[in-house]
Amino acid sequence: MSQVLNQKPFDSVFDSPLPNIDAMLKGASMIGTRKHLDSDGNLYLAEGEYGQDRRGVWMARPPGAYMGDLCNHEVTEHEDGTITVSPSILITCGVNQWHGYLERGVWREC
Repeated sequence: MSQVLNQKPFDSVFDSPLPNIDAMLKGASMIGTRKHLDSDGNLYLAEGEYGQDRRGVWMARPPGAYMGDLCNHEVTEHEDGTITVSPSILITCGVNQWHGYLERGVWREC
């Protein structure tokens, strides 16, 4: 009669905790997209987009966050149309917040 040593029951595959997706995404980057005013002069931003409104104020919408203006930041526009914003961007809405960077059009969360 043969014996199988160190064999674990099938259920043991599920004994380890699932990875923390939020922790895995922390610090992840996303390539942003520059948007321009629509034909009516309005600026609509989806997650990860940025652009200037009709007043020339830079606006941004980080991934997974709300839109905010960048009037308290230095915005450097590059030859390829991307921007770099400094210092870091903090957008808060209630208890939710996004804190990170936009560098040469790439979003990176702290």
